[in-house]
Amino acid sequence: MNKYAGLVLLITLLYSCNKQPIETTNLNIIGRWQLVESYDNYKTPNIFQWNTIPDSLKIITEYDNANNCTIWQNGAVFYTGKYTVDAHHILLSSTSGTVDYNFLVLEKTATNIAVSFKSTYGTYQQKLKLL
Repeated sequence: MNKYAGLVLLITLLYSCNKQPIETTNLNIIGRWQLVESYDNYKTPNIFQWNTIPDSLKIITEYDNANNCTIWQNGAVFYTGKYTVDAHHILLSSTSGTVDYNFLVLEKTATNIAVSFKSTYGTYQQKLKLL
């Protein structure tokens, strides 16, 4: 390889390593969101796959203007806490202040959001729709 080709390759590598993640500006999540799909091992242990959430497991998450978060499962309160958002994450914290969930925002439109989070069993992804 000649020295000019090597220089172009080096500049290209340096440029590509300095790319920043895409910012999710104005991450407005206020409203009621229904979980519609999940990448998990819910149906088959140890095998992760996309699953449609059945109506019998209706999960709704509500974010309000006061940074409160409530999650219902089949109409019963499952979780309450506070939330904060930044350019890439939604953090849910219990009343004790510990972070219970750290969702990485993968995609956000006006009516849909896709998130990812890690647990001891693997990395899960979820798709939610605005109600």
